Amino acid sequence: LTEGKIPETGTQGQDEELLFLHLTYHPDDISRKRIRELYEKHLGEIFRRELNIDRSIIAYSRPKNIGDYVTKAKLHQAPGYTSSIIMRRHRDGLDPL
Repeated sequence: LTEGKIPETGTQGQDEELLFLHLTYHPDDISRKRIRELYEKHLGEIFRRELNIDRSIIAYSRPKNIGDYVTKAKLHQAPGYTSSIIMRRHRDGLDPL
């Protein structure tokens, strides 16, 4: 659990106390709605009263899979040749390098 102050993006310009619950997504996990219900039932009032948490956010991230490891692409740039130079030469019909 992470607690932090993030400026509100609305017109009021007030800061909110936010609580982020960050989970790794899995299709068989309980739903976000159920997590929210459990949070409100067991923690919501306590967190508002004791920690001044105005709002909680449930965030998911995708777990890494085999594709993340085998398809890492690292682009290398030739010394002295920026992408704009290479693209301009290509557009002009010249050999890029």
